[in-house]
Amino acid sequence: MVYLDNNSTTKVDPLVFEAMEPFLRGDNFGNPSSIHTAGRIVRDAIEESRSKVSSLLNCSPSEIIFSSGGTESINSAISSFANTHGGNRVLISSVEHAAVDDFTTAKFDETAVVKVGVDENGQIDLDLLQNSLDENISLVSIIYAHNETGILSPVSEIVEICTPKGVLCHFDAVQAVGKIPINLSNLECDLISLSAHKFHGPKGAGALYIKDGLNWTPSQIGGGQERGKRAGTESVANILGLGKASELAALSLSENSKLLLSLRNRFEAKVTQEFESAVIVGSNVERLPNTSNICFDGYEAEALIPLLDQKGVCVSHGAACSSGSWGPPKALKEMAYADDLAKGSIRFSFSKFNSEKDIDLTIQALHESFTLLDSINN
Repeated sequence: MVYLDNNSTTKVDPLVFEAMEPFLRGDNFGNPSSIHTAGRIVRDAIEESRSKVSSLLNCSPSEIIFSSGGTESINSAISSFANTHGGNRVLISSVEHAAVDDFTTAKFDETAVVKVGVDENGQIDLDLLQNSLDENISLVSIIYAHNETGILSPVSEIVEICTPKGVLCHFDAVQAVGKIPINLSNLECDLISLSAHKFHGPKGAGALYIKDGLNWTPSQIGGGQERGKRAGTESVANILGLGKASELAALSLSENSKLLLSLRNRFEAKVTQEFESAVIVGSNVERLPNTSNICFDGYEAEALIPLLDQKGVCVSHGAACSSGSWGPPKALKEMAYADDLAKGSIRFSFSKFNSEKDIDLTIQALHESFTLLDSINN
């Protein structure tokens, strides 16, 4: 199997599983809130993981709380804003993940949510952002790296616009953390969401960076865990997996980024050389090094992806949480791609476990799939 759907989820690194295993087999089963030895062993392991996550982001361990994943972290960041600053408005982009878009739609009156569009390159309109920040907006929540296209948002510029106006900044960095450097000692944002399974950690583990001193209202209540910011007995093994994944990412971030960029560039060069129908999304702007969204003009992902799957190549049309929806991906619609072109959009996302052989096999599978579709259509 050639797995090129790493923006949906990644393979758990064997070293991550190794770190988790003692807390799954029962060797270390204590409740981390207990004050006896069994509890303290687990508590120390959790705090070590907290330090590893904070080192990856270059922030203080006290600014990290653990969650069940990216969606909970994102929802908590926005709901705390709503509880703490009730009655104010939130600004988001028009290409947010459903964890932001659907959540704000469900929790806020539509007049309380301001959406700022993107241009044809998928970049947020900074002038419109600045002009939209009136005294009623208290939070801006923007996707750091887009899950469908890999396009990076101008996060530093967004912070520079928001900070003088006293507006809080939350970035959904689920796709960015572990793939590109994020230095929170330089990026003066207030909230960052992340998820372990996007960078070779386990599913069911995430974290939220909350800037020290930020007024915070927990969305999950029922205990004093996570310094009162997120109640509930910690998912210990998953937290240990997130910590190990963070440690590994920090150690090899530059090396892995170069590898991923090399694979992506080689793949895109071969695709554009061999398929006249291929249109690379976001080729003119900064993207994640591992993500290639390609539209195949004249074809539909609904037909292509199952054929590729039959040939052992796993790819996607967009976000996994939107699977089953074969219309044009939301991001491409916002970038003004024609519907017929966007319906042929396929996301190829690489990881450190991929190789050049995977690229060659994928190119071969594409050729065979196009040949079959052409024969059917003709």
